[in-house]
Amino acid sequence: MNKSLLALAMLTVSGTAMAQSPQWNKIEVSYLDATVDVGASEPSFDGLGLSGSAVITDNWIVFTDYKTIDAEANGANADLEFLSAGAGAFKRVTDTTDIYTTISVERLDISGSAAALSVSDDDIGYGIGIGVRSMLIPLLE
Repeated sequence: MNKSLLALAMLTVSGTAMAQSPQWNKIEVSYLDATVDVGASEPSFDGLGLSGSAVITDNWIVFTDYKTIDAEANGANADLEFLSAGAGAFKRVTDTTDIYTTISVERLDISGSAAALSVSDDDIGYGIGIGVRSMLIPLLE
C-alpha cells in the first residue's frame, strides 16, 4: 500500500512538472557578439538587451524590450538603440501552449561616424504582433 501511494505521488509530481504553461512574468538579459565575413571587411557587432513582461490581470500583460548594438567596420562606427513598450493579451489553448497578440510603441535611435563625418537620427513607430508560446519540456520554451 505504501509503495502504491509513493508511486502515485511521484506520477502526480512529474505530471504537474510536464503540464507547465509559458511564464509571462519574466526578465531576460541578452548579449550579442558577432563578426560577419563580407569579402575584404569583417564588421563586428556587440550589443546588450534587456526585456521583460508582467501579467497585470488574468490574460493581460505589459512588456518592454531594450537593445543597444554597436557595429564597427573599416574605421566606421554605428550605434543603434531600440526600445519597445506595449501591452497584449494571451489565451491558454492547452496546458502547455498559449496564443497571444500585442500592440506596442517602438523607438529607434541611430548614430554613426566615419572619418570626420557624423550623423544621427531617431524615429518612433508602432508595432502589432501575434504569436504562439509553448513549453516543449519544463526547461525549454
